[in-house]
Amino acid sequence: MQSQVQEWTIQDQIRLRNLVRVKLYLRENEKIRYFTPNEGQERFYSEISRPGAFIVMNASGNGQGKTYGIIALAAALCWPKIASPCFSGEIFKNWTHPKRIRICSTPKELEDIGSLQSAIKELFPKNRYEAMKKGKFYPSQFKTDTGWVIDLFSYEQDKSEMAGPSLGLLIWNEPMPQDLWNEGLSRMRKGGLIVGAMTSLLDHPWVVDGILNKSDGKDVRVIYSDIETNCKQHGKNGVLEHDQIEKILSQYDPDEREARKTGKPLSFSGRIFKSFDRSVHVSKDILRPNGNVSICQVVDPAIGK
Repeated sequence: MQSQVQEWTIQDQIRLRNLVRVKLYLRENEKIRYFTPNEGQERFYSEISRPGAFIVMNASGNGQGKTYGIIALAAALCWPKIASPCFSGEIFKNWTHPKRIRICSTPKELEDIGSLQSAIKELFPKNRYEAMKKGKFYPSQFKTDTGWVIDLFSYEQDKSEMAGPSLGLLIWNEPMPQDLWNEGLSRMRKGGLIVGAMTSLLDHPWVVDGILNKSDGKDVRVIYSDIETNCKQHGKNGVLEHDQIEKILSQYDPDEREARKTGKPLSFSGRIFKSFDRSVHVSKDILRPNGNVSICQVVDPAIGK
């Protein structure tokens, strides 16, 4: 009896060691299994999951985890069987659009050491995709073992190069040139989803009225979240130290600090009345003064323009 108990104990130890090895392997090679979103990323995925979405933008502050979050989204769609539980929505489990993703970004973000490439290397499961440079200085096309094709597109490329097959998912990382945005829309002819991750500063200010202000909670959805949602001390599942966040933000002027912290577009800054709200402070009635009166409007564009 004693030897039998000892034998079972040894077998249990062997099984435990094997389980530990498997767990360590998965954590190292299939990190998308263990991805845990912060509060801002969670809200972003929630809007994507809610039926009816066409354009969903994460316009949060710098350092909120926007870029990492969109690559996690791409990985979850390509490998739904091993995706984190946060991707449990119907759209993630049963994708009905073309299995084609295009990720558009600035040249620096696309480089080998850029944030996009770093996130891909970390979150895409090892040995389950093929990376090709296709004449670029960095991997610009990925083919997965689940039938997806992903290509990377630089904002420096001509809009004519945006032509090609219908896309299922179009990802924008940082504010984009308007002509590329317009061309990208036509690639969605078979249905699909457009998502973006951007902090609107002074590059391509057209995105404020052209995209962000068109949010209706239906076809177009925009979420804003503070960098503090990615803070270890004040956020949920954050990864940044609060002291370091404050050190960085303290180097900017008040308007830029607010934009980088909250995601609130910088083109809204520079106003004397920062709480101005057109729906509240502008009369809907037409002015009809009596008598010989001239009406003038003077606009001071300020240095931010």
